[in-house]
Amino acid sequence: MTRIRTLPLRATAWLIRMLFGLFSLTLLLAVIAAIPLVNVLALGYLLEVEGRVGRTGRLRFAFPLLEIAPRFGAIVVGLAGWLLPIWWLTQVLADYRLIAPRGAATVTLAWLHGVTVVLVTVHLLLALSRGGSLGCFVRPLKNLLWLIGELRRGEYFERAEGQVMEFVTQMRIGHHFWLGLRGLVGGLLWLVLPSGLFGAYHQVDNVGQLVVMLVGGLNLVLVLAWVPFLQARLATENRMRAMFELGAIRELFC
Repeated sequence: MTRIRTLPLRATAWLIRMLFGLFSLTLLLAVIAAIPLVNVLALGYLLEVEGRVGRTGRLRFAFPLLEIAPRFGAIVVGLAGWLLPIWWLTQVLADYRLIAPRGAATVTLAWLHGVTVVLVTVHLLLALSRGGSLGCFVRPLKNLLWLIGELRRGEYFERAEGQVMEFVTQMRIGHHFWLGLRGLVGGLLWLVLPSGLFGAYHQVDNVGQLVVMLVGGLNLVLVLAWVPFLQARLATENRMRAMFELGAIRELFC
């Protein structure tokens, strides 16, 4: 009976936890999408989602990295919660050095800043070594006791490496980057010819160039309509040749 009563609370907690993780992942993908070369990884995550939905037909697979989303969200909040005060203290120290570089208050604040940076860095490393859960970031004393216990048993480096490698492995960075790179190259191959034709118009009185531009623009509209479907098929089949199977895409679309 008690278990039945706690089910709604557990379900609500799970929902909040997943929404928080998805929000953090959305923020991550938005950030890396603006970084050259790294944005290929963001494309790979989106294509992986399309491939999973295409293979299973289930909407619940439409979210990237759903398995590690809550953990990633906890890491983002934990790091931000400790790094923002450090950033604020650094700004205050910069103002003190600008006003009174050799003052006693500046020297004291610089010493306090250095000690705080070292302590926070050690705490964050220990929190990540323990698994990166939200509780690990708010219990520095427990992290220190855990470190002492692991050092006594001689298992600290193995445990820390295992936790970090498990998280990195679940992100499958290499797989998603390779998938995103193939999707990018395939899309460029489809777009290079119509884009070149569309950009051929330079002279106002050149009718031939105008016709070429119009033909390129029309082809560009058609290609842009099909490229997302072709990329989704690439992700579903995991074959580069699937990027050019336009007939199969048209049959599936119909």
